[in-house]
Formats: sequence, structure tokens, C-alpha cells
Amino acid sequence: ALMDYLPPLEKAEKAAERAKTEYEEIKAYKDKVAAQIKMLEDLFKQADTFVQSSNYSVVAAYFLESENYFNESLPTADWLKNELTSKLKAWIQSEKARFEQHLASLNEAAHLAELKQQVTNAKEEYESFKANRRDQFILEAQYIE
Repeated sequence: ALMDYLPPLEKAEKAAERAKTEYEEIKAYKDKVAAQIKMLEDLFKQADTFVQSSNYSVVAAYFLESENYFNESLPTADWLKNELTSKLKAWIQSEKARFEQHLASLNEAAHLAELKQQVTNAKEEYESFKANRRDQFILEAQYIE
């Protein structure tokens, strides 16, 4: 709602910031998932040594520890890839929109500067015309006398 009242360039900048933040959040989530998978691999390796020595009570403890990680329902690699791709695409599109809006505002500023110059030129021409007309009128008035 508040975004509706912002100037177009500022809206585009906010959208680009939001898209970048969303991309960075999903990227951080990917890193968190990778760390969890690494932790599971480590737990598996540690448990494997106790399986070799037939110490099943410790293996059961490792199993319970690994259950905590599985209960968090790790996403699939395809889901992460799709999320990263879509967030990156949205970020790139929002940056493109921001640049286009910036270019439009620059063009608008150039157009306004051109209009101001035209107004200034018109004022100067009018003042020149007025002075010349006044001088002509004075000459004609003197001629009539």
C-alpha cells in the first residue's frame, strides 16, 4: 500500500532490494541444508565405526540423533535449484526494471531541461520583441509629430 505512493524509481529500487534479499535468503537456506547433510554424513561415519565393533546401543543413540535432522524434512536438490533459479531470475528482472526506470527518469529530466531552455528562449525573444516594438513605436510617434 505504501509502495503505491512512492516515485517509480524508488519503487523499482525497493523491488530490486527485496528480490536480492529473497535470493540471498534461499541461498543461505541452501547452505544450511548442505551443512545439515554434512552433519548427517558425519553421524553416519561415526555410527559405522560402532556398527563394526557391534556396539549397538551407541548406534541407536546415533540413530536418535540423526532423527532430529530427518524430522526437519530436508528439501530436494531439484526444489533448491528451482527456488534459487526463480529468485535469481526475479532479482535480475527487478534490477533491469530499476535500470529502465532510472533511464526513463534521466530522459524525463533531460526533456524538462529542454523545456526550461525553450521557455527561457521564448522569454528572451519576447523581451527583445517588446523592446524593439517599443523603440519602433517611439520612432513612429516622433515621425507623426
